[in-house]
Amino acid sequence: MEKNLDKLLEQNLLYQAITGHADAVIGAKDLEGRYIYVNKEYSRLFHMDEGDFIGHTDHEIFSEEIAGAFREADLEVAEKNRVMHVEEKVPVDGELRHYLSVKFPIKNEAGEVFATGLVATDITERYRLENELLESENRFRNLFNLSPDPVWIIDNYQFVQCNDAAVEMLGYPSKDALINTHPSVLSPEFQPDGEPSFTKAERMMNITLEEGVNRFEWVHTRFDKTNFWAEVTLSPFMHHNRVLIYCTWRDITERKLTDETLHFMALHDPLTGLYNRNAFQQRLDEDFQRARRYQHDLSVFMIDIDHFKAVNDEYGHSAGDDVLQNFSDLLKKSVRKTDYAARYGGEEFIIILPETSVGEARELAEKLRIKIESHTIPINHGSEISITASIGVSTYPAHCTSAEGLLNTSDAALYAAKNAGRNCVMVAKSATE
Repeated sequence: MEKNLDKLLEQNLLYQAITGHADAVIGAKDLEGRYIYVNKEYSRLFHMDEGDFIGHTDHEIFSEEIAGAFREADLEVAEKNRVMHVEEKVPVDGELRHYLSVKFPIKNEAGEVFATGLVATDITERYRLENELLESENRFRNLFNLSPDPVWIIDNYQFVQCNDAAVEMLGYPSKDALINTHPSVLSPEFQPDGEPSFTKAERMMNITLEEGVNRFEWVHTRFDKTNFWAEVTLSPFMHHNRVLIYCTWRDITERKLTDETLHFMALHDPLTGLYNRNAFQQRLDEDFQRARRYQHDLSVFMIDIDHFKAVNDEYGHSAGDDVLQNFSDLLKKSVRKTDYAARYGGEEFIIILPETSVGEARELAEKLRIKIESHTIPINHGSEISITASIGVSTYPAHCTSAEGLLNTSDAALYAAKNAGRNCVMVAKSATE
């Protein structure tokens, strides 16, 4: 008997030690709802002594609304003899705090429920964080869905979500055809730089995952198979412990067209569409360096339309422009793919012929002269005129040793062609003459 009392006392002390030092709120009530036990945390929380709880009900301590909710849960635990997990709101120091309570039946040796117990943990901070996260996700969802620019979520190298703007830009009937697809599926097979879209898309996404925000230009394909330029921005972000990629597009087709137009204008003659003098000089320098490095021939034609001033004087400057444009079109059709034709100024034109020897250049120049002579040009609403041209030919290294020398010697050969009566081809003198 004495041993049993000692054991019971020891168990009671153990119980008191555990509950007394627990951070959780622990209590017990009889079936009438009167407190029969509260731990120190319970007393501390409400600034009441343990004795102020014992023998009292929740209705005597808390507001009617809170006490009613507590009593309803206790009755369900006792009557249904089951454990319940309940989120409860409790006023503490003027603040409504949230607790997760585990409520459970307490039984005697006969298995009869004679009380209910509770262990409650303060989850106010977790509740606040969850609400902030929910609000943040709602804001994100609104920004995502309402963005005027196409927005995508990429997971495991696939588009897994997009907004309505993406569907509209691509011209697809719905999102269903766009999600769970690799970015390359919505692109041409190759990007403008020649890299396969699949390979480049994988590389861009890997750069994002390894280095952070990544911005680049990309060509996409609409539902109707037309292509357009977009500026793509990829940003990594965490979502439920997974690294995803936030992707935005901005249509830059108009800007690219403007850039291409400005680039074209910077390199081309506005009247004829041929390369201009600056573009020609740059190309000549490049081709000359290549010819010297690989010991190739490089030829140049300097061409002048014969008696062009007479055309302007007789038919007017509008007819003169028609002649220049028509003559330029003839040059474009006559030169080889490897050749480079430009308007050098006024009625003078120039052609670069890579890897072309003196003999080949002379023959090609003569064929071009005959073609020009036999060609008629429509002017002034149905009238037609015929023109001729003088051509000076120079070849590196036969006639010169520099890019500037090619220009000078071809110009001298052109001058000789004019002095010889025009409508003829003259080849420059050799470098040794």
